[in-house]
Amino acid sequence: MKRKLLWGVMLLAALALVPMHTAITAAAAQKSIDETRAVKPDGVVQISNVAGSVRVVSWEKSEVRLSGELEENVERVDFEVRDGRTSIRVVVREHSHGDAAAYLTVSAPAASSIEADAVSADIHVEDAAPPELERPMRQSVYARSVSGEVGVNTWASAVEIRSVSGDVTFSGAAETLDAETVSGNIQCAGAHSADVRTISGDVKVANADSVRSKSTSGDLTASNIGRAAEVSSISGDVQMTLASMNKVSARTVSGDVTMEGALAPAGRVTASTQSGGVEISFPPDVSAEFEISSMSGHVRTGFGFKSEGINRSLNFALGTGDGYVRISTTSGDVSINKL
Repeated sequence: MKRKLLWGVMLLAALALVPMHTAITAAAAQKSIDETRAVKPDGVVQISNVAGSVRVVSWEKSEVRLSGELEENVERVDFEVRDGRTSIRVVVREHSHGDAAAYLTVSAPAASSIEADAVSADIHVEDAAPPELERPMRQSVYARSVSGEVGVNTWASAVEIRSVSGDVTFSGAAETLDAETVSGNIQCAGAHSADVRTISGDVKVANADSVRSKSTSGDLTASNIGRAAEVSSISGDVQMTLASMNKVSARTVSGDVTMEGALAPAGRVTASTQSGGVEISFPPDVSAEFEISSMSGHVRTGFGFKSEGINRSLNFALGTGDGYVRISTTSGDVSINKL
């Protein structure tokens, strides 16, 4: 017991002599981390973890604080500050099987950029709302985990989120959002421009000016989209609500497409499916030329135009016809409705 106590005293003394670079070792009697380093307020904070969790929070200090708990097979956590870049890296014991998780909380300056990587650890960035929303606080946030969930709540210029099998979530505000997962779901709200991709997961996007989405079998739900959307899916359904359709494109193979919203002056909307149906709702004063075709499906409108039959098309104009709406399906039905 005395030897362990003496080792702890010696370790603390050594840490005090090396203020800018620290290797924090997890011994049997010491599983906690609590270290703080002075940093540039607009620097980069880089975090790497294997298992457990990473939680990043913002504060107004020009410091990075690292705290958390280590399991016994975590050999050390390297904590280094150099040239405006803070590096935090978890190192596990060689040939360890289990008990190698690190549960980290990193407090970083609100203006710093975040880069977080993990294997099977969850990553969460939890920033407080900035006092002024005229411009983003962080320059960039990058978070990636292989099998863990990734959640980012921040105000930044650019946000990039990646996961293979975990769910991905974003909230706050960002000029650009790039989110991708293979089998997880994606849910995001508040990005000015959102680019989201998944294979089998569902996608939900809200409060974006423009959205791009691509999936294989997942459904897409987009609400309160400002002006533009480009979405595609093979078997997933697409459902979108837009404030003013300026340039909208939706493509599916067997999924249904449902859209509603006003058409911007000279706006362009295209939708195509093979066996999926298409239903689009416009205000009564919509102004556009409509070009609709379905080889074996029915075509109906709430504007007094109707076509039923095999290999039939329906072309008509409403208002001054300055917009353009083109819909094509192979066997799906088409409905143009009034809001």
